[in-house]
Amino acid sequence: MTKLEKFFTKKRLIILIVLFVITNLSFHFGPWSTSALAKVSGGMGIPDIMLAYDIETLRNMFEAYGPEGIIIYKNLQLIDFIYPIIYAAVLLGLLVRLKMNNTFKVLYATPFFIVFIDYSENFLLRHLINIYPNITEAQSHLVKLASLLTGLKWANIGALIFAILAYWIWKQFHKNNA
Repeated sequence: MTKLEKFFTKKRLIILIVLFVITNLSFHFGPWSTSALAKVSGGMGIPDIMLAYDIETLRNMFEAYGPEGIIIYKNLQLIDFIYPIIYAAVLLGLLVRLKMNNTFKVLYATPFFIVFIDYSENFLLRHLINIYPNITEAQSHLVKLASLLTGLKWANIGALIFAILAYWIWKQFHKNNA
């Protein structure tokens, strides 16, 4: 049994999943949530969940937030600095609990890569909201990079979830046919 298998017991994985659910609920409900932000901004979401955005989209989004929405978004970002650790731990735990053969263990690195991407995106968006309304064409490269990181984050999360589900289904199929 590896150190990861010893760490990611069923009990710890369940605790991580509960933390994941609680964190998701805090993203959607409460004073620092996407619903609170939508209420003060006329239904605006957050760039962190978009697949792509440009400088104009980001400026319009921040303008719609207004001063109250910017405070909400900044506080929401505090939650978003904890969230990647939690969801990456859940994904890694699921990978470990699947007891993948050595060919697929390279996937264990993916949650760490996703956290790096997510934190890079968060730092860029934090910088951009902090300098708003002074986001000019000089910062367009930062907006493009943030957008690229957001897209990469979601692509990697989606691919990893697909890989986890595909491997689990494959194991179930082979278990039943053995």
